[in-house]
Amino acid sequence: MAVIPTTQAAAQPAPGAVAQTLEVGTITLSAEDVPVTLNLSGVAVASESAQIRPLVQGIVQEIRYSPDQQMAPGDEMFQIDPTSYEAALASAEANLQSAEAARDEAQSNADRYEALAGRGVSEAEAESARSALLQAEAAVAVAQASLRTAQFDLNNTTITSPIEGQASVSEVSVGDLVTSGQSDELATVTRLDPIYADLADTSARMLRLRSMFEAGTVQPGDSLGVALILENGQTVGGSGEVISVGDQVSTSTGTFNVRVQIANPRRLILPGMFVSARLTIGEHQAMLIPQVAASPQADGTLSVYLVEDGKAVERAVQPTGSTDSAWIVPEGLADGDQLIVDNRDNLRDGMGVTAVASTVGTGGVVSDAGEQGEAVSEETGSEAGASDPASAEAGQ
Repeated sequence: MAVIPTTQAAAQPAPGAVAQTLEVGTITLSAEDVPVTLNLSGVAVASESAQIRPLVQGIVQEIRYSPDQQMAPGDEMFQIDPTSYEAALASAEANLQSAEAARDEAQSNADRYEALAGRGVSEAEAESARSALLQAEAAVAVAQASLRTAQFDLNNTTITSPIEGQASVSEVSVGDLVTSGQSDELATVTRLDPIYADLADTSARMLRLRSMFEAGTVQPGDSLGVALILENGQTVGGSGEVISVGDQVSTSTGTFNVRVQIANPRRLILPGMFVSARLTIGEHQAMLIPQVAASPQADGTLSVYLVEDGKAVERAVQPTGSTDSAWIVPEGLADGDQLIVDNRDNLRDGMGVTAVASTVGTGGVVSDAGEQGEAVSEETGSEAGASDPASAEAGQ
């Protein structure tokens, strides 16, 4: 967080103020480009998942993969006994040859009758020959279709993976009878890289973000920064993209679904895992208010104190999120405002104060920047630094 310490050691009391004033630590605010982040929760979903089922009936002759093996499209997984299908293919080939021979004979008869029509061959006989040719050609077409069906069935005795992914444990064993179209799958192939996360977001925030984009106060980035926090607290981050945004809002929760995609090369994220997600959707000009210097209110605003004319002035501002240990406040504050970051518990609106330039370190720890060099208690600093970025959601 970029803050500018005040150059004054203390502000003079305003006319008419009481002689005794409260000494407070302050920082001078300066607007900067800050990321716009959303803290959401949801569940991980496989980008692709295929349940492997047989298209023909038969005995499982061989299982040609190992559990957890990485499959590519076309990799063989199961072999069904092909004996009966090989015989059916041979029969279909013979039927086609017979049909083709009959068609050739019918073609010769039709040509001959056509040439002799009116010279010893009646028109009726010629027409009958043409009809016999048409029937023979239809028989060939039927035989060709039967051959394609037989070839299709034989090909499907070898069951392959339709997608790239990780294969599950086989649900059948060698010798089991499987049938075409059965409800139970033989195995499942699941693609884990990339992986999807189906997240829930509030409709109110969607409308607020859209207005910020339209107004130009938030600039979309070239790619979406995605960080998924797993159930053990581990963070998996990288670039991602929004796959889809739901077109309906739940009447019970007031949320809609957002599906994002993120790389998962180590396959740490598995389908069905509950995840928290931090999405960086762009950036805008805003003030970063240390969380130690603001009090969240029930209406979603933050209460902060500024030094104006030697007095503490309370102001309510609306955050749009948080980053590290600071609130993001795009409106309601100006460059050069003196924000009170220390000794806030004893403040009241309009109270006379003496400003002491301070700094806010990593984790929200406040320390004086002047000659006194006093640091606030470790207890106060640790409480400020413990704020979870996800707490920004409570203020929205």
